[in-house]
Parts: sequence; C-alpha cells; structure tokens
Amino acid sequence: MVQHRAYFSGSPSFEFGISFTVPLTLGILSNISIFYAICSATISSRLTAWLLRVQAVLDAICCLWNIVFLWIRQFAVSSFIEAWIQCHVWRTQAPYWISVAMSTCNLVWIVWNCLWATVYNATYKRHEMAYIIWTTFGTLTYGMVIGIPTLMIVHLENLDCVTTITPNQTTAHHVISFHLPFWIAFHYLLPIVVMLIGHFRVICFFRSSEFKQSSDNHDWKPTWCSYLHDKECHPDKQEPVVLPYFIDPLFRSLTIGSQCLICGVIVAHTFDTVLYIMSSKDGTYSYAVGSDVQLISVFVTTLNSIVNPIIVALSVPSIRHLIITKLSVLFTKCRCLFC
Repeated sequence: MVQHRAYFSGSPSFEFGISFTVPLTLGILSNISIFYAICSATISSRLTAWLLRVQAVLDAICCLWNIVFLWIRQFAVSSFIEAWIQCHVWRTQAPYWISVAMSTCNLVWIVWNCLWATVYNATYKRHEMAYIIWTTFGTLTYGMVIGIPTLMIVHLENLDCVTTITPNQTTAHHVISFHLPFWIAFHYLLPIVVMLIGHFRVICFFRSSEFKQSSDNHDWKPTWCSYLHDKECHPDKQEPVVLPYFIDPLFRSLTIGSQCLICGVIVAHTFDTVLYIMSSKDGTYSYAVGSDVQLISVFVTTLNSIVNPIIVALSVPSIRHLIITKLSVLFTKCRCLFC
C-alpha cells in the first residue's frame, strides 16, 4: 500500500474536537427543528417559505461537513482515485466551501425577497414562481463557481499531494495566482455588498412610506359638511384615491431580521478571509488546511449557520408564535408530570 503523506501535524485531540462538535451538533438539531417549524407554520409567500426551508437544509449541511472535516483529517490511500479524492477534495475541504457558498447565496435571496415583496409588490405574486426557479438555479451555480476552483489549488504527483505550488505545477500555479483576489471579490465582498444594497433599498422604502403616510394624516382637514349633521351634504367631486398595495407584515419583521443575517455573514466570513490574506503576505503565515488554527476559522464561519435558525425563528411571526405555543404546551405537560 502506498501511504499518502500526512498534511496534518498529529491527530485531533478529543478536547479540541468535542468543544466544537457540541455546538455544531446543536446547530444541526436547531436547523432540523426550524425546517419542520417552517413546514408547519402558515407563510403566505411561497418564495419566502422555500428560501427559509432551503436555508435550514444548507446550514445543517454546513454544520455536518464541519464536523466531518474536524474529525476525519486524513486517511490512507492505495490508488490514484483515492489519492485524487484525498488531495483535491479532502485537502481543499471543497464540499464544505461549496455548502457555505450556497448558504451565503441563499441568504442574499432572503434579503432580496424582502425587496421584491415590498418595492416591487405589484408584480411579486405574478413572478413568484419565476423567482423560485431563478434563485434555486443561482444558488447552485454560485456554489459551483466558488467551490470548483478550490479543487485546483493543489497538485497530485505520484500519489502525493503537493500544497506548496511552484511554477512547475502549471495548472495549480495559474489557479493560485488568481484564487485569492477571486475569493475576496466573489466569496467575501460580492454577497455582502449585494445584501447591503437590497436591505438599504427596503429600509428607504419603509421610511418613505411612513413619511408619506404621516404627511397625508397631517395635511387632512375636515370639510365644512363634517360639522353639519342635520343637513344633506354634497361634497365636491374628488379624484379617486389610489390605495397602496398590501404588504405582508411578515416582510417588515423579516427586514429587521435581515440586519442580523447580514451582520452574521460579515463577522463569520471576515475571520477566515483575513487568515487567508495573511497567508499570502511574505510567507509569514501559512494557511494550512486541516490545521487546528484553520479549523477554528472554519468553525467561526459555521457559526453563521448555527445562529441563522434562531434569527429566522425570531423574525417570522408565524414561526415565533408556533414555537411559543409548542413550548407552552411542553412546559404545561412537564409541570403536570412533576406536580
């Protein structure tokens, strides 16, 4: 059997592994719970319900892959296929980063869903199915675009995974040369900027609507006939009033939750991105995939997936009421059991 060169220093300690596995397991359970809560709750928008369910699934997958890469850091190989998987898939943690990219993209759609349901409310229901199709396609495409280049930042040579790339490894060398700016621009900056733009537009819409409503109430004055209760009133003809489109209160509440989702993405992605940038500066720091330091940064990134179901539960009124009802029933049963 040809032994593959270990790219990790030592095996993971039990204390290190369990300290991250516990919150990650709680993240999986919370995402499963919120998935069933979304299915049970009444949400008028099909697109909103779809995006929230997809988010719960993707966040649970992110937590699961984090646990897998935390404990299974290396395995022996005896064939080219096994060595290729070890090097290009396991060494680069590609399944995890594809899941993270898809989760981040779906968060962008959740924020922009509030934009479509408020600013473009007149056509929201008409185009809802198209939104579902295109957001799903966009999430899958974005995950592949972000994840596939990571497969090529290493080089397999004689069943040995080469991570210190030189110009002799032509393909990996070319990929490495553009991967850092590509990662910063498309994995880090692009989702954050797009989310901020969509969220800012929704905030401006609500502020404008509130200001307009306040101005209309302030400018209203009673007509002369409002004081005459005993005589027939013949008010002047007025132009028909155009009523505004009804906006589900869900989206106002979800807009508030979007602020927390955006903050979570910024905090979670910044730590790992900064470490990755540091590894390219003068070689003073090495971004060793699978090392304890790198796995800590991966866990910080996954914290976003652990916190998201809590934000969703608090942001969607129907889910919040459902959870409160379930907890009240559970508390009553427990009290009756021990009393």
